[in-house]
Amino acid sequence: MPMKTLQCRDHGGTFKVVAKRGRPPVRCATEHPCTRAGKKPVDTAQIMSKAMVADGKKVRRQSTLPREGSALRTSKWCKCDDQGGEPHEKGIEGCRYATRGAPVVVRHNPSIQFAGQTREMLEPLGWMLTGRAGFEPLGDGEEEDAAWAEVTATRGTESLFFRWVNGKIQAQVYSLWDSEKTAVGNGAPKSRLTFDPDQMSDAELVMAISGQPVTWWNRLGRNNEKAIVSKEKVNIQHNFTGGNESARMVTFVDISGGGFRSFHVDALLKVG
Repeated sequence: MPMKTLQCRDHGGTFKVVAKRGRPPVRCATEHPCTRAGKKPVDTAQIMSKAMVADGKKVRRQSTLPREGSALRTSKWCKCDDQGGEPHEKGIEGCRYATRGAPVVVRHNPSIQFAGQTREMLEPLGWMLTGRAGFEPLGDGEEEDAAWAEVTATRGTESLFFRWVNGKIQAQVYSLWDSEKTAVGNGAPKSRLTFDPDQMSDAELVMAISGQPVTWWNRLGRNNEKAIVSKEKVNIQHNFTGGNESARMVTFVDISGGGFRSFHVDALLKVG
């Protein structure tokens, strides 16, 4: 039967046992005494910190730390000793496993400064602004991401939408809508919607219009506007128009080629 040579934790000698599955013994016994059985116990920490030679083969250095899964094994102990070092707590100077925080990567977004400048110009004139910024893939095999920023501004019946990409203006939309009046009060024809946008959450409304042709009323031009809403680039922002009134503005990419579009939710006439 195959035998396994082990080291006795009490005496420091070696003993042989039948190789089998399960946790091997760490001390010799009457049925398998070690080479130092009956002698004065030695400093096991000192012995276990050195490589032993048994049956002409080098025995891997054993750890003096509790085994994995043991109740005594906690995250404060380092495993350097398993690789040949002395046991110690994690994080001390010189520890190869010392915990280090992930490096902070700061990405420059040149579009944000233009959003800030727009805010500085519009707020003194009574406009109320909300904004967003971030990075998104350019596509077409481009490695760099597009750095974008958006601003939606409202003042009474007026609304403005701006979008910059990599520091250059991409969209600038002006619209007119009186949030204190109904759609009919804004001159819009009767809606042909199969749902009530006012009873829907932003997420539900986005799902209802994503990928769909939409028609809305352009109060300023006194005509209908049409576009096809992108499934990926569509969002709804809430802007205060003064007093207790607020406007929900839909901003999206027109996949039929119209670029970025924006309209008041109450101006929506038809979907599909």
